[in-house]
Amino acid sequence: MSRLLSKKHIAIFAPALLFANFVSGCAMLMRTQTAQEALPVIGHIVYDHWLALYAASKGNIAFVDEPLVRHRVHGGNQTNTVADVHTKQDYVGRRVIPYEKRMRALRGRIDIGQVQRDAEAWAQARAAYAEGDRGAGRTIWKYRKLDLKVSLFELLLPVIPGPAFRWVIRSVRRGVM
Repeated sequence: MSRLLSKKHIAIFAPALLFANFVSGCAMLMRTQTAQEALPVIGHIVYDHWLALYAASKGNIAFVDEPLVRHRVHGGNQTNTVADVHTKQDYVGRRVIPYEKRMRALRGRIDIGQVQRDAEAWAQARAAYAEGDRGAGRTIWKYRKLDLKVSLFELLLPVIPGPAFRWVIRSVRRGVM
């Protein structure tokens, strides 16, 4: 059953798409005009995530309330959260820096309101903290509500020993964390 989302639901989904993609490109339909307006796809984001985020920011989302595909996440998936992360430097280079670049690229293309500005400030603080600016930790903490687990993990990252970091990454890959 296809349902158009109310403004209330769109107000929830658009901000949620700033942090994670829950729309699969292989099950997505989009009006030609909306797709054309979304072009070009911004860097540092997978195309289906960008299209869903753009459509959500314009209030153009509907969904089918039944599974259309079977999606399996595995180590080779493009969107695997910790694919190719083995060291702290890998994590920063594949998770922190691209997210900050993505948030910067969104500026001027979409406007989801205060949550987008908060996410941009959080992203900038995460990148600065990862580069050694410990004062940026206060900003990460200020915006911890955006993603508490990530905020806590990254605040502790400088003091987590290498073996403990690798254990955490293995746990995430196994779905334990």
